Amino acid sequence: MDKKADDKTMEKIIYAKIKELLDGMVSVDVTAADGKRHELNGNYVLHFGEGRLDTTFSEITVEGYTSTCDRQTKKFATFEEMCAFLKGIGAADGKFMFLTKCGGFASTSEYETKGRFDSLDMEGILNYYRDADEFELVDRSPVYEKLSDGEVEAIRNECNEWAKLSAKNLYGELAPEERQKLPEFEQLWQEICEEVAAFLKKVKYGKLKKGASRFICDHVGEDTKYSEPAHFFWHTYHGCEMAAMQCEQAENFKKAEGKEVIFENAHFAPLLPHLISSRMTFIWHCTISGSPARVYRFALNDKTRAWLKQYKSDYDLEELQDLALYKGGKLVFSSCTHEVYHNDYSDK
Repeated sequence: MDKKADDKTMEKIIYAKIKELLDGMVSVDVTAADGKRHELNGNYVLHFGEGRLDTTFSEITVEGYTSTCDRQTKKFATFEEMCAFLKGIGAADGKFMFLTKCGGFASTSEYETKGRFDSLDMEGILNYYRDADEFELVDRSPVYEKLSDGEVEAIRNECNEWAKLSAKNLYGELAPEERQKLPEFEQLWQEICEEVAAFLKKVKYGKLKKGASRFICDHVGEDTKYSEPAHFFWHTYHGCEMAAMQCEQAENFKKAEGKEVIFENAHFAPLLPHLISSRMTFIWHCTISGSPARVYRFALNDKTRAWLKQYKSDYDLEELQDLALYKGGKLVFSSCTHEVYHNDYSDK
């Protein structure tokens, strides 16, 4: 790679900023004169209690730095020692380093923008998406209410279609030489679904070998019909099996006798006049689950914005969680409360 051809993608960043990033546990890539990229990291050491059995966490310190290129890693006792090495290979000039990636982003600006977005509190989120007109909250432990045959069939179709689409996308990402060794996707998917159905019958009637896993994905590479590429088939068998199990659970909704009472709770009652819809599902904006949830869609207006603002952040939501914002029916913001992350979809 010619360095000049790569100049448009490089940033000249002062040494002090690079050290600040590395000491803050952020990985950066720099480009040398020969066009090769070197990944820089701090050597982070976790400190615990003084006693051998004391696992009380104390702090993290940076004790040296590393530069990795072509799977070869060089270690440096000090930041200055690493800077001298990088200057020698043309990845720095004595004052600046030639950065091509920062924390997985193409620039420090992109990285810092993502950092500011990640730290938005509830008020900040609602201000960021001023034009959003609807929002969703999710009850991950809903009361099972009786659903009609048609409603259950819709849930089953959703689960099956999602599993198939996910597998098809993975199939499309395989290298051409890997796909050539396999049947066309429709045939492959049908065969895997039939194999999963037969396996689940063995599980149901106790016909598995002693000690064998009750999940077919754990059998990939051992006794499944297909096994290579292992990554693709593990996820494909897993997705198909999960869909089958979700469909079986959905059948229970036909006989359920529960009653939705969440809006009888004084805390959630103010949301009821603004309710647009609610649905039982295994799939919502931030996850696919082995257990059903109820997703509520509300109008986003002055009253519901005020209700949301009682929470300091989207991660503080309780009982009704996983906030999503929509504009004109399009998802623009998605938060996963229990995993503590949120994403911007406004440009996607």
